Amino acid sequence: MIKNAGMVRKIGLCVAIGGLALGAGVASAETFNATALVENTLAITKVQDLDFGTMFAASANDQAVAGLVLAPDGNVTSATALVVDGASAISDAPKLLSLGGSAAARGSVSVGQGFTLQLPDKTSAALATGSAFVPGEGIALTVNSDPSEAAFYLVDFTVGDVVGGTETDAGSGAWTVTKDFGATEVEFGIGASIYTDGAGTPRTSYQAATYSGTFDVTASY
Repeated sequence: MIKNAGMVRKIGLCVAIGGLALGAGVASAETFNATALVENTLAITKVQDLDFGTMFAASANDQAVAGLVLAPDGNVTSATALVVDGASAISDAPKLLSLGGSAAARGSVSVGQGFTLQLPDKTSAALATGSAFVPGEGIALTVNSDPSEAAFYLVDFTVGDVVGGTETDAGSGAWTVTKDFGATEVEFGIGASIYTDGAGTPRTSYQAATYSGTFDVTASY
């Protein structure tokens, strides 16, 4: 009897505890916020500005334009002159010589993966078409922003001399940079070509002064 009573008590106790656990649950709700920060550009650190150094340039004309090429590693070479009008030849281009002191622009990006650099989509073919000179197709370098003064024009921007990765020309001013394995920062050089003014009178002479301008470069995934 005691044993049986003990068994009954034990079973009854288990059922009672089970019923208490089921009945003691209290529902509660809490609201959580969800956020996502979107970034589609990367920060570029400017290491060095682009500098064509000292050049010899006495005049400009509306027949043909002379040019120099500044490579991303800082080397300067002569560019093939471009005809402005169909009645002229490249031999009609004025003299433009590099006298030294040039330096390519350099920048860096701290990133964990590859990225794309967007440079100005300006080309020499669009600047001097063979039948016209189109100033808006180049980045102007001026001495005092006087529209009657001859200017220089930057076109054909390039990326190279990359440290920590490799570059590929993607067209339309875009360059794809593939990061080297293990690299946390990629440094790169930016070069361009510079041409004399082809607008003609009155923009036919250059001052002995510093000509300057600006251009933008963006980085994105």
